[in-house]
Amino acid sequence: MKLNLEEISDAFAENFAQRGELGASLSVWHAGREVLSLAAGFRDRARTEPWTAQTPVLVWSATKGIAAACALHALANPCRPRLCPPSPPHLLRFPTRRAVACHLDMRVTEIWPEFANAGKSEITFAELLSHRAGLAALSRETSVFDYDEVIRALEEQEPL
Repeated sequence: MKLNLEEISDAFAENFAQRGELGASLSVWHAGREVLSLAAGFRDRARTEPWTAQTPVLVWSATKGIAAACALHALANPCRPRLCPPSPPHLLRFPTRRAVACHLDMRVTEIWPEFANAGKSEITFAELLSHRAGLAALSRETSVFDYDEVIRALEEQEPL
């Protein structure tokens, strides 16, 4: 893969010069190392606090495309049990590590039976990945850092 870092840098600068960007940062990694790190602008509208590479950012929906791509890759390439890495302890609550021939029209409950709670038994992977499952947000406050709590909240969540 050939990266044109100058072109990326120019596009980043153009975002400020021509599109009114207030503040942003970008980190590009290739082959296990950072090949470009950019930060510019300000963290506040008064333009008193500089934006740095360490400025925390809320990404909200920015990860949806990447998450969907990863899920589609996993659906297309199920691992064989002997090749699968050991499951981390927080994933052991799922009933099986056997290879499962997954597909987009498969119900989520075929892998995660507890997902069926609150009227979700017919939801497919395609509906989840295309945001048509009616699960726009959790109805109760949950820390995204508590994996088990998020799983419980998803299991209990009623679709819209």
